[in-house]
Amino acid sequence: MMEAPVSGKRVGIVRLQMVREERTLYGMGAFDKPEKAVETVRPLIGMSDREMVVVMSLNTNLEPLAVEIAAVGGINSCCIDIKNIFKGAILSNAACVICFHNHPSGNPRPSREDFMITQRMKMAGEILGVSEEDNEAMRQGRDLENYVAQRFCESAGVRARHSNMMYRSKENPFMIADVDRLVVGEEAGLECKTANAYNADKWKDGQIASHYLIQCCHYMAVTGKKAWYIAVVIMGREFKYVRIERDEAMIQKLTAIEKEFWEKHVLKGVMPAPDGSEACDKLLAQYYHS
Repeated sequence: MMEAPVSGKRVGIVRLQMVREERTLYGMGAFDKPEKAVETVRPLIGMSDREMVVVMSLNTNLEPLAVEIAAVGGINSCCIDIKNIFKGAILSNAACVICFHNHPSGNPRPSREDFMITQRMKMAGEILGVSEEDNEAMRQGRDLENYVAQRFCESAGVRARHSNMMYRSKENPFMIADVDRLVVGEEAGLECKTANAYNADKWKDGQIASHYLIQCCHYMAVTGKKAWYIAVVIMGREFKYVRIERDEAMIQKLTAIEKEFWEKHVLKGVMPAPDGSEACDKLLAQYYHS
């Protein structure tokens, strides 16, 4: 027989709910490489004068569900409760997470505390069923990029190196670039691509898809380089590369378009009008199910 409850003792009946504070635009593609996710969260922590930990929750397609500032510290340290790393991900029903941590000093070398917290995150992830191994898409993205870069160096007779940093335009700080490689001995960079046989015709006779051309022009605008190479391996078919010379008129137009987009949409949090594309329809269906 159940005893009568003690007078004055109460327990709250609660429910947890995620609250969306605002939205940011990240593009249309999946984050098959961690470097791609950096461009989305960099506005949150890139210019911060304090150390922070940011957690991005992703679905099974490696598309972001939510971005959360999990902790804010001081100028040279940041304490984080492991529970806060995974709390938002669980509430978002995320399949995986990417964690970001900045050093305002500009020194990217992990501290002893960084290594310790990483190990604790791995242990917590194992308990929750989150593997520390790479997603296959991420692994292939990195491995194939290295292969394309190696083939380019062999074919062009040059050397290319990792830049190991993000670039930001001094004149237009909203313009950021995360480049694949820089060509040694030239004022040029390298973008590595892969394509399947069905898309081989898009690279025929030195053609470059317009969005890839814009991407390389953006990189030249940010870095100030005079040229950009784009190299592609068409799986099972062939390898080719094209050199794109700097076009000041195109860069000026591109910068103006990016500035307008930044000021009218990103800063104001206003989603651009639908353009009727398949990618846009997919994004709208994701946010507005009805």
